[in-house]
Parts: sequence; C-alpha cells; structure tokens
Amino acid sequence: MTAFGGRDRWGRHDFSTGPTRRQPNFGPVVILHQPGRGRIPATVRDHMRRDPGTDGRTDPSAVDGMLVDEPDEGRLFRHGRRVRLGDVTPQGRLRLDAVVRYLQDIANDDAHDSGIDNPAAWVVRRTVVEVRRPAALREDLELVTFCSGLGPSWAERRTVVRGDAGARIDAAVLWVQLDPVSGRPQRLDAGFAAVYGPSARGRTVRARLQLD
Repeated sequence: MTAFGGRDRWGRHDFSTGPTRRQPNFGPVVILHQPGRGRIPATVRDHMRRDPGTDGRTDPSAVDGMLVDEPDEGRLFRHGRRVRLGDVTPQGRLRLDAVVRYLQDIANDDAHDSGIDNPAAWVVRRTVVEVRRPAALREDLELVTFCSGLGPSWAERRTVVRGDAGARIDAAVLWVQLDPVSGRPQRLDAGFAAVYGPSARGRTVRARLQLD
C-alpha cells in the first residue's frame, strides 16, 4: 500500500541499465523519450494499446495530454535534491528507477504536509515519464508537484523536474485512494478536493489502462 503518496510495495519493474534488480511497483510505466537510446522504449503491461504505426511502440502523442503545465493557482509543492552516486549509471546519468523513487518521495512529502485525511492509503495505477534531458551526477534538481486531475476515487499527480545543469524530466502518476480497512477504492472526499482541486482546474482523468 502506498500514498498520494507514501511508501510503495516492491514489485518487478526494472528501469536500470545495469543488473536486474527489484524496483518500486509503479504500475504500468510508459517511457516517452530517452535521449541517446535510439528507438523510444515503452514498458507497458496489462491492456495498454500499442500504436500500430510505431513498430509496436507506444505513440508519444497519445499521452501528451497527461503532461499538463504548472497551474497558476492551487497547491504546488517544491523540493530540492542532489543526484547522488547511488542514483546514477556507470556513465553518471540518473537512472529511471531513481527517477521513480524521487517521484514517490516528493509525493509522500506533499501528502503528509498537506494535512489531508488518509494520506498513506493509495496505490499507483499508471505512470508516465518523459525524459527530455537526463540528470547527471551531483546535479542539483528542483522538483515541483501538483494535482493535475481528479476522478471519483483517484487523482493524477504531475511532477516537473528541472536541474541546474539542464535536466528536464516530466511525469504524470495516477494514484487510487483505498479504504484502509477493506482495501477497495474509496471516493475522494471534500477535504481532498479543497486542498488539491484548485490546481486540477476542473480536469478529470480516467483510471483505465488503455491509452487513447
């Protein structure tokens, strides 16, 4: 069980370029762009639809609408961190599993800072990451996160990552709130909407895994 967000359970995704390792289970993950990697990789499970015109790869245009701009109103949570040795490849580039951990950490910090009820009973349904320029070892990063859309029992969290050496990473993560007793999806209450609703600007999101 995790949060909007908190501590995740361990799953099977491996976004590193090194040896196989166990990584946080962040649901189906779409990697839109990784410079220097040639073809655009996509790690998509379950019933995610593939674009037939991209040789089986996920069409980046299909998820462009998820990466909305920072809002002019509502709650934005900011956090700085430096890229450490344990987060990079042998070539000094920030690994994708470290990016996912950064997303989880700032989500956890924001949820607990916000004062909402039930900040820890959330699970990730879907994650989209776009790496325009990867971060490098010892680069100082600023992460900005905000709620970018709402559903009956879920919310989308956008995170913008920018570095002082030019790193540009964007992510959109769909979190589903669970009843901590039954483990079933629980509807968002008025308190949550009051805190996170303004930054969503009336945007609604679906929890389906199919991209269209």
